Amino acid sequence: MRTLLAEGKYAEADRILTDLVHRSNNSETYFLKGVSSLGTGQSASARTYFKSVLMSRKTRHAGAMTGLALSEIQLGNRPAAERILETLKSQDDRCDGRCSRSTSIEQAVSTVEKALG
Repeated sequence: MRTLLAEGKYAEADRILTDLVHRSNNSETYFLKGVSSLGTGQSASARTYFKSVLMSRKTRHAGAMTGLALSEIQLGNRPAAERILETLKSQDDRCDGRCSRSTSIEQAVSTVEKALG
């Protein structure tokens, strides 16, 4: 599935993930469905899946936070994306390069900053 997404085959991945989501309550499947939804222009659907991932995990999934911010931008909700960016920056400050999520948080900050312009 990740290969299809990496190759930009969002529609193909989305069809497969739609079936998987209905059979699985797995946060990774929901995350990938959010990515495929975002890639096919279904921003509201993507937002729903990314929020589901974030609500199901104890730690904040940097990829889901990035996807949620990008969804909000596409939906015209810049203030929500800016709040997510501030949360990511706060996590990055607390982590200070020493936690296992450091690289993913830094990438998330960079991606959201770029998307916000």
